[in-house]
Amino acid sequence: MLVGHIVPVPGGECCDFCTSHSVVKLYNCANFVFNGRPVFQRGSNGAWAACTVCARLVDEDRWPELTDRAFRKFAKQHGPISRYHALRLRQQFSQVHKLFREHRVRA
Repeated sequence: MLVGHIVPVPGGECCDFCTSHSVVKLYNCANFVFNGRPVFQRGSNGAWAACTVCARLVDEDRWPELTDRAFRKFAKQHGPISRYHALRLRQQFSQVHKLFREHRVRA
């Protein structure tokens, strides 16, 4: 199971980290490739939307907690998830967040 095709589309109506529907902040980000697919379908830059909780975690560099939150929300929506798949999914969420950190465009 790969999350590359399930991760919300940046710029949508929900948090791009946890899929919550209460977007409060946008983060500029250069495009990057995950699982062989560009994150932004058009252009070299885009914005990642964040809810209140995820924005706080990003702003405070609390990446493991952000990954845990994103994974928990995903598992709740798509579960049950086997232990094997849970480990792989957590790793993928962690990788996406690492790539986001590396490609984030700070003003």
